[in-house]
Amino acid sequence: MSKMSELAAVLKEFRQCGEKIVGVADALTTGATELRRCSEVLNSISDSLVELFSSTDEKAPEAIPEKTEATAAEIHLELLDVRKLLSVKSRAGYTAEIKQLLRKYGVEKLSDMRPEDYAALVAEAEVIGNA
Repeated sequence: MSKMSELAAVLKEFRQCGEKIVGVADALTTGATELRRCSEVLNSISDSLVELFSSTDEKAPEAIPEKTEATAAEIHLELLDVRKLLSVKSRAGYTAEIKQLLRKYGVEKLSDMRPEDYAALVAEAEVIGNA
């Protein structure tokens, strides 16, 4: 193997390593965002419980509004959630369909997609392989 071929192979490996590092960084960022959001929810629940049980009044607690079903547009999807779904579909043999779906949104890879399009993408991806 010539020196240029060896150099090209090494550079290709460096590029692949760099892409994997970027993927890991994206996953860590998403994980930190999820933890922050969970923390905010737990703080809110804690505040509500303190307020509810520290009251000296003997009045009845206010009715807690029932949770309604959220539509796909209302669900806050993260990149990691979408990536998980697409990877499951891809491993199930639907890689070509996933690539075609991404192209439909004008992107070649998920990281180039606009977050506001995640819900629509997920809705379309969920039916792949279920028909």
